[in-house]
This record gives sequence, structure tokens and C-alpha cells, in this order.
Amino acid sequence: MIALLLVGFLALNYPLLALFSKAVIWMGIPALYLYLFVFWALFIGLMCAVTCGGALVGIDLSNDHPVGVVYPSADPRFKNRTMVERDLRLYDGKIECCSCHNAHNNAGGNFLRVESRQLCQTCHDY
Repeated sequence: MIALLLVGFLALNYPLLALFSKAVIWMGIPALYLYLFVFWALFIGLMCAVTCGGALVGIDLSNDHPVGVVYPSADPRFKNRTMVERDLRLYDGKIECCSCHNAHNNAGGNFLRVESRQLCQTCHDY
């Protein structure tokens, strides 16, 4: 992730941005704006892949983090899916990183959507 941040720093500073000192228009869009838009889009995509469990992470969380798992609503040990989705978000019926974590809010610690002591009871009845 540090390498990705370094690439971002270099791509958005001198001397690379000096290449756009001349006003060049490509398909009606200034080249600098196009460069910035494309770079930011790629940078955000790569950062999401690195931080949200994409292939670049390389860490197996399956023993304590159910990621990419279909929510077992038919299992009587688990709460009804509608109740769960009041606090946590399921993605196409699956539990993903962002189901329990909110990367934009760390008020409760560990970027959890609910308090850590309540997290298990959000889904489980036992």
C-alpha cells in the first residue's frame, strides 16, 4: 500500500504534471483534466482492491471474517435477513468486508458499523 501511495504522490506532482504545461485538448477535454480523472479512477480502484480484500491483499480471513459468504437466513441460529440489514449491509445476499466495516467512519473503533460487543448479536441468535 505504501508503494501505491508513493506512485500517487509522484503522479500528482512535478515533474509529471509539468508535461501538461501546454494546453492540449483531446476529444474536447483538456489533457490535464483527462489525466487527473483517469489517474484518480484507477488509483481509487487499486486502493479499494488493496484495502477491501481484493486479490492484492493476500491475507486469508476465512477463519474469523466471513467474506463472500451467502447469509444463511434459512439457518435457525441466524436472525432474519431483514433484521440484520437494519444495521449491516449485505451485498447480493452475501456478507462482504463492507457489511461489517465502514471505511469512512471509525467512531466505534476498527471501522465497525456497530459496536464490537454487539456485532455478533446482529446476525446470531446464540
